[in-house]
Amino acid sequence: MIGIAFILQLFSVPNRVNKTKAPKKRFEGAKKITFLNFLTNKRALMGCISSIMGLVFLLFYLTIYSDYLNRDVNVDKSYIGFIFGI
Repeated sequence: MIGIAFILQLFSVPNRVNKTKAPKKRFEGAKKITFLNFLTNKRALMGCISSIMGLVFLLFYLTIYSDYLNRDVNVDKSYIGFIFGI
């Protein structure tokens, strides 16, 4: 599922940026934007790294919460994923 989303973004993000209705004077001599431009841009990399770190810290509690559900509340291990999905 993640691979499909990555492949779709690999083609859709640069195409959308290239088709924006920006003033022509600013982009007359500019080259076509590719996905490699996003990966080599310092601001874009900082945004990606900060969002990854945010997800790691925000989702860290799920491992602790799953142990709590299994031990103290006696929820079966096969149902913990369904509980997190809801």
